[in-house]
Amino acid sequence: TETIAAYQAADLILINGADYAKWTTKVSLPRSRLVDSSRAFRDAYIRAAGTITHSHGPGGEHDHGGLAFTTWLDLSQATQQAEAIAQALIRKRPNARAQIECHLDSLSAGLLALDERMAEIVRTDPERPLLASHPVYQYFARRYGLNLRSVMWEPEELPNEGQWAELERILKDHPARWMLWEGEPAQAIAKRLRALGIDSLVLDPCGNRPAEGDLLTVMTDSATNLDRIFGHAGGAR
Repeated sequence: TETIAAYQAADLILINGADYAKWTTKVSLPRSRLVDSSRAFRDAYIRAAGTITHSHGPGGEHDHGGLAFTTWLDLSQATQQAEAIAQALIRKRPNARAQIECHLDSLSAGLLALDERMAEIVRTDPERPLLASHPVYQYFARRYGLNLRSVMWEPEELPNEGQWAELERILKDHPARWMLWEGEPAQAIAKRLRALGIDSLVLDPCGNRPAEGDLLTVMTDSATNLDRIFGHAGGAR
């Protein structure tokens, strides 16, 4: 109740859109102060195939049905979201326009440079089969042309034998040698994947403020990690 009251009293409420924060549809928030940062490209939302429900340990069940919500992993879309946020801030603080626009220019330049770098990396071998531990990379895969198949694994939870069997079925027609993870997988998982000829690599979706750095530093690390697959640093098929 206290958290919702704080939102209701805020000068500005920024949301990601694409159903990222589904709770916002269940409470009363002042629409005049609510800004959906991805509204400009809502026609480009990706609808997840089917409804997949699973649990994160004691955190309870959640599903990956409906809309894919990690919109910012397409860095061209992240740039549009930054622009929407900047305009909302300028409307609230017009005296800060110059400062806000200066920061926006810097952020946009960084995002678009990384956007091109990601595309260049993947263009070297766009058919290379890859795996993802979780269905959160849909916009990333679409933007940069990744040949990606997802499973539903958690980095800290050892998959059951049924999940390993499903992975082996996927590998029959999708012989991936790398799996992308949201966080570092447990050693036991990484070891068993290596026995199947699959290396693990973290590509942090940056769904929250990182402990160090910011979105640009996290995405720069992601580009470096992606280059390990497609470039010269361990990128052999």
